[in-house]
Amino acid sequence: DEIARSYPELIHPHVLAAFERGRGVESATIEDARRLQRAASARFDDWLLSEESDLLLLPSQLGPAPFKDEWRSSWGHTTKLWTFCGSPTLTIPSGQVNGLPVGIQGVGRTHTDEQLVGWMRQLERLEPKTSTTTILGLDEARREK
Repeated sequence: DEIARSYPELIHPHVLAAFERGRGVESATIEDARRLQRAASARFDDWLLSEESDLLLLPSQLGPAPFKDEWRSSWGHTTKLWTFCGSPTLTIPSGQVNGLPVGIQGVGRTHTDEQLVGWMRQLERLEPKTSTTTILGLDEARREK
């Protein structure tokens, strides 16, 4: 919050608006959210353990990165849950869709940051960076803009 107040010109307006909304939240509401966060984190960790897994792999986003001048309100949908749970996440490049980069996101249990980096390094060595996919209609839709 101190950085947001001191250097607002360096922060995207959407982020500044989130800080403003956060300043008005009551402490009881914050504590309720923290309890929910701890419960969600424990449940995710327990699920991974029950599956005898250390790592969850999934797409880092629902599609390719937007063009520079595009804004996608859904951009964080595949990462918000892990951020809320406090789970370490790391994305590596995994190819292209219609010439735009896409990635694979690895999510680990709480406090497994170093292990996650090691697993993702191994995966990155295996993953060919030349894979491409074409989603029919996406190129045409972007050209019409």
